[in-house]
Amino acid sequence: MKNRMRAVLERVSHPLPVVLLFVLMLIILGVSLSTNPMMPPMPSSGGLPVIEVMNVLSSQYAPAYEPAEGVSESQAKTLCLDWLRLAGYAELRGDTLQVSNMTREEGWNNEKIQIFSVSGYGWGNGAAIVRDGQVLNVLSGMPLLSLWLSDLDSDRLYECYGNAAFGSGIVNMEIIGYNPAARKAYKLDSGVKTHFCEFLCRMSLTSCMLKAH
Repeated sequence: MKNRMRAVLERVSHPLPVVLLFVLMLIILGVSLSTNPMMPPMPSSGGLPVIEVMNVLSSQYAPAYEPAEGVSESQAKTLCLDWLRLAGYAELRGDTLQVSNMTREEGWNNEKIQIFSVSGYGWGNGAAIVRDGQVLNVLSGMPLLSLWLSDLDSDRLYECYGNAAFGSGIVNMEIIGYNPAARKAYKLDSGVKTHFCEFLCRMSLTSCMLKAH
């Protein structure tokens, strides 16, 4: 390369543009080698980073956080069983309910919330949001495809958002959410829903590809 550069410089009257082009090529090469195009920077909302909790496109989840002051999986199972029975699953038996811890340290440190995956009730499965020894809500779908912690209302406290599928044959995709601070469950409106759905799908696919590699 050195010999080729010398030959090029000898043929031109003004070598500065060639030198600048060569430097630019080195900069581009260095940046491309030091970054991963499949690993976008983690987006943030309301100043807090968006945290992936669950993704059904991958069987590998981040290690669950187990706070010393929180409830155990067995305690969460009892809490979820009572909550679901009150929510309309009166005949639900404890031996059919499966509960596992998916708590993220970011959510616990921010708002003292624990998250448990819940399955085995009817057609549904979902995620139970637990705080202070009680179930605040269960975000549910057929199934719940993904779950994220995000601060869309910019109050510096996390909310929970998920992609949920409903229906059989013809499936309707919804984005559902729960705000632990306001104790309010809701669906995103159509204006926000389109962009946030694209964001969740993009994050889900990126995570799946990274774990596959």
